[in-house]
Amino acid sequence: MLPKFYRIALKLSAKSAHNKHKMAAVLVKGGAVLTKATNKNTWGAHAEKRALHKATPESCLGTALYIARNSGRISKPCATCLVLIKHLGIRKIIYATWTGEVIIEKI
Repeated sequence: MLPKFYRIALKLSAKSAHNKHKMAAVLVKGGAVLTKATNKNTWGAHAEKRALHKATPESCLGTALYIARNSGRISKPCATCLVLIKHLGIRKIIYATWTGEVIIEKI
């Protein structure tokens, strides 16, 4: 069974405007969704970055970020997004591997 908020991100990823890589990110704190976003058709608009820019830096402390791709495959954040995630104090990221296995990684 997939984690609840990962399922939300997976469902949201279908609404992405990107033609090839439909992705979504859901920022969660204390069991509640703080922000969520999809990626756009440009490389600079990753779902993680868009979701994090909707939150205040203070609200990001101790959160979990769920990142999903519509195909159910690799959704690990890129190096640039990972720097932002660490900088904002996010405690864990949840994403899928190439095989579709969901990983919970503590930061």
